[in-house]
Amino acid sequence: AHWHAAFGMPPTLGPLQPLPIGMQLSEYPQPLPPGGKVDKAQICPPNWWVGMKNPNLQLMIYDQNIHKCSVKIKYPGVKVLKVHAAENPNYLFIDLQISPSAKPGTLKISLCDAQKSYNYELRARERN
Repeated sequence: AHWHAAFGMPPTLGPLQPLPIGMQLSEYPQPLPPGGKVDKAQICPPNWWVGMKNPNLQLMIYDQNIHKCSVKIKYPGVKVLKVHAAENPNYLFIDLQISPSAKPGTLKISLCDAQKSYNYELRARERN
């Protein structure tokens, strides 16, 4: 049996894309990447803009063993909607809502009851 069958997944590359003819997935399961040591914390995207048409933003934070951390952001006009833990303990995804009233500036993201914190820049949008 193929690895995807063990997880109840169809043999596809993407949600609607079947494998090319003559290609099959490996019969050997690929292990998930271990957490490993993080040399430098990262946030993607590295910054965002206030006044965007879509108020929703998902941040990906990469840092040592953060997948079970609580998240707190205190910034006017920015609300945490949901936090998603990844299987890799060094990743955390945060869904934010940035209201039209949010002003440009630097917000502070606190994880694990402020044991870890990150500055995140909201920039003013240039009007064309």
